[in-house]
Amino acid sequence: MFKIFKKQNKKDNQLPKSTQQILSETFTNLIAAFDKDAKKLSPPDFNLCLIEILEMEVNNGGFNLYFVNSYGGYIQQTIDALDTIGSKVFKEILQKAKKLYPSDSISEDRSERVELIMDSEGLFEKLDREFYAAYSKEDIHQMLLDYYNKHKK
Repeated sequence: MFKIFKKQNKKDNQLPKSTQQILSETFTNLIAAFDKDAKKLSPPDFNLCLIEILEMEVNNGGFNLYFVNSYGGYIQQTIDALDTIGSKVFKEILQKAKKLYPSDSISEDRSERVELIMDSEGLFEKLDREFYAAYSKEDIHQMLLDYYNKHKK
């Protein structure tokens, strides 16, 4: 697709975009392709989507929302994506969430995940707080941007 970090023209009277804004704009451009057929995305695009989706879901409703929504079936691929960009903190938290999940395997069937999560109220509250605090321990946005720019052709 394209490199997502461009130098700002100093003649522009605009503030430079933050790393998070750049990632968010790129994600917005990719999410439709992800939803249509994620397998067709390049590895950098796929990994960016997985990590941005994780953040979006957990920050909007905790791990309950992440597991209940359709993207929860991508948990192992998301763990792998976090590992690929070099994340230790967020990867560890997601691995803990996977272990807490009230079943030995995480079904790709959304209705099965909804049923299990609805019976497990409050299960992920501690991990939700750990996730929110992780931003002060690891700059996941910069890690993702660096990875994406290095590997995207």
